[in-house]
Amino acid sequence: MNAVLQIKPREMRMMSERIFSLGQMPKGFALTLTDLPMYSQMQGLGGFALMEQRQADFLHADPRALRVAAEAGPDVTFDAAGQHAWVALPSVLDLLGEGCARFGRACVTVIDVKDRKELELAAGLGLRLAHKWLKKWGGNLVVQNRHEGFFRRCAGTEIRISLRRLSS
Repeated sequence: MNAVLQIKPREMRMMSERIFSLGQMPKGFALTLTDLPMYSQMQGLGGFALMEQRQADFLHADPRALRVAAEAGPDVTFDAAGQHAWVALPSVLDLLGEGCARFGRACVTVIDVKDRKELELAAGLGLRLAHKWLKKWGGNLVVQNRHEGFFRRCAGTEIRISLRRLSS
């Protein structure tokens, strides 16, 4: 028998918030992650199954370990320190926004990240959270692997995420 579980966004948020808040992450930071499992599920990525598989990782996640490893103008190398992509994603999006504001474009290369495929959320989530950037400047968000073309086909460990202002 195939059973389908239907869950409402409110219920999903309560469940996610509970799981993320049980760990050592600062509570305010944990709240920034509550919608990510739902977005992941909607994009056909790991979703709820991944959240369940990685529950122990989320209990020990420490966003204070995240760091900018190198910066050259709008190009930033971001070391996720082995943290899950969902933990790194809010900081990556912030760096993209700052780079765009300062330089008109930004590129963040993410290294040492667990479940790197989940960084594909940056495209959809970045557009949602960065709507004010795009409304003000126009732009696009491209998720690529530096060495092997588009992200969906990558096998490497470096992920490159770019945001560029389009000329008006």
